[in-house]
Amino acid sequence: NACPFGLYTCCDRMSDVEQVHVSITGEKSVAVSWASPAGEVADLIIEEADGKSSRVIRPASSRYTIFCGSLYAIRCRLPGNYSSPLLLHAEVAVRNSLRYRYRIGTGPWRYFRTPPAPGQRNLRMAVVGDIGQTEFSASTCADLAKVHAAESIDLAVLVGDIAYADTDARRWDSFGRQFDISGCSQVPWLVIPGNHEIEPDDNSGEPFVPYRYRWRTPEVQAEKVGRQFRVLDWNTYSFRGLEYDFGGSFYSVRVGAAHLIALNPYTANAVNSPQITWLRSELERVNRSITPYLIVLTHAPWHHSGLAHQSKNEVATAELQSSAEKLLVEARVNMVFAGHVHAYERSHPIQGIEHFVVGHGGNYEKLYNQWDDSQQSAYHCGVHYGWGLLNLSLGFHTWIARRSRDGQVLDSVSGNATASHAAKDSGHGYLGFFLAALVLAVLTFTAVFFRKRLAQDLHSCRDYLVSIIERREWRQLSGPHTN
Repeated sequence: NACPFGLYTCCDRMSDVEQVHVSITGEKSVAVSWASPAGEVADLIIEEADGKSSRVIRPASSRYTIFCGSLYAIRCRLPGNYSSPLLLHAEVAVRNSLRYRYRIGTGPWRYFRTPPAPGQRNLRMAVVGDIGQTEFSASTCADLAKVHAAESIDLAVLVGDIAYADTDARRWDSFGRQFDISGCSQVPWLVIPGNHEIEPDDNSGEPFVPYRYRWRTPEVQAEKVGRQFRVLDWNTYSFRGLEYDFGGSFYSVRVGAAHLIALNPYTANAVNSPQITWLRSELERVNRSITPYLIVLTHAPWHHSGLAHQSKNEVATAELQSSAEKLLVEARVNMVFAGHVHAYERSHPIQGIEHFVVGHGGNYEKLYNQWDDSQQSAYHCGVHYGWGLLNLSLGFHTWIARRSRDGQVLDSVSGNATASHAAKDSGHGYLGFFLAALVLAVLTFTAVFFRKRLAQDLHSCRDYLVSIIERREWRQLSGPHTN
């Protein structure tokens, strides 16, 4: 029952259990979600993959109605009311780093693996942005599933602009079907909202309605949603009364070596707003001895060399950047991942932070390939759809950007959890060099006595340390930071 990807009306109803996906909702919890066009409630049967600890879970269910009208301030492709199928979410307490199998009612068995617990040093995280529902979107999901089958991906992150329903609410259903059957449903997800998820409802006055009903995320506290939304200018993302706090708007979760923080440009972002107030307190909770990597997820990038979507020209993005960036620099954030620009880009460290744009997941608005000549850009490409894979291991990381259609690696970089920020500090260059040399010697000796998998991790670390010494990057640790 393959759907004709790329057609506007793709993916007719396939069964009474469809649009299946798994979401991370906490350090030890996930949600298994699906839709039932027939309105039937089926139980979730879930067990560890070896057949132990079988449980039957009754899902929570809900529906929503959304009316596309004057609040959108543009012409609606599906004017009037849309009513969703029955949406079901089964919350499951899980153990970390285990493979689970589950079935919905009497359906087929499906599988996923839970992410590692905070403090575990290894993590494999996929990052996708602006995915939509085209043949290119399907290729991205298929390539991600291929990599996952070869060596498990612990979780995937979708940095906003999900279904591209864009005034036709039916497209959330066709997106859910494609996302499920093309391979993306094989891994657990973290999602954040983008501008295409704002979707105001004329009935209630509330924004983000489909996103809030269809996806589950970690939550700091229950969502708070305003009903006074007005569009001032879509071109500059200027809104009045756009309020979406907590819930799936902004949140944090710790997985393996990473403390992940999700931020939303499309809500109030003044220095005393709920999001920024929460961000200050959340940054104080970071414990680098448990999670050496501090990573931020947001939809609209703050630093990139694309000519379009510059943060200074977008009101919502500029306000978030103005209120949050200094806090992130002071907290020594390692990486910021964003989408919005339909291309791929990696920056040199900017105030110690590497910025990644991964807005080339596959949506119908096509790719973007117009660039400024920026010295801050380490690599950019606007002619291929794709996604990225971040590997964290023993305090080191590698990042690769893949082309979806054939899996070719277009860009890669490696580093450690402290190097980019250490470049701003003085007086530690020689210490860093000698410590690297000492660790190199220990890893070289230790790798001989370990089994193949661990030895590969150790050799990866060793290779990175060799590159530090051979390329004399240790000199940068005591030099001025120029970006």
